[in-house]
Amino acid sequence: MKSTRLMLKGPPPSEQKAATTIQAHWRGFVLRRTRPLEKLQVIYQVRQDLKDHMQVLAGPSQWEKLCSDPKERLRWSECAMALLLRLDSVQGAHSNVRDVRKVVTKEVIAFQEIIDSTSKDASTDVIRRALKSTLTTFIN
Repeated sequence: MKSTRLMLKGPPPSEQKAATTIQAHWRGFVLRRTRPLEKLQVIYQVRQDLKDHMQVLAGPSQWEKLCSDPKERLRWSECAMALLLRLDSVQGAHSNVRDVRKVVTKEVIAFQEIIDSTSKDASTDVIRRALKSTLTTFIN
């Protein structure tokens, strides 16, 4: 009759090697479960969309339209809110994902503040130059 016991070849592993193996398997399981790369890709796409929106807004004709038309300002504000909602949909189970999401969220909020600060009064030369310089620093 054969024994159902597992027969090890060679000496048993040391405690340190066994602990290292268990930790490696656990980290692999956590990464497969939380899928941080997929979440980082979503955050990256939101950041790219934000950069695209800022480049469009930096154009002189679009800027004048934003300053003069309240409907245009509302459209841009809703666009910023949509980016924030996409960021909120990303669950930050992994610490790196949380940190990156926090940085991009701050950038989107700053973009939204720029949009909210524009109005007919903001079309004066000094305020417009200050807001455009803020936009160009975000683009670069």
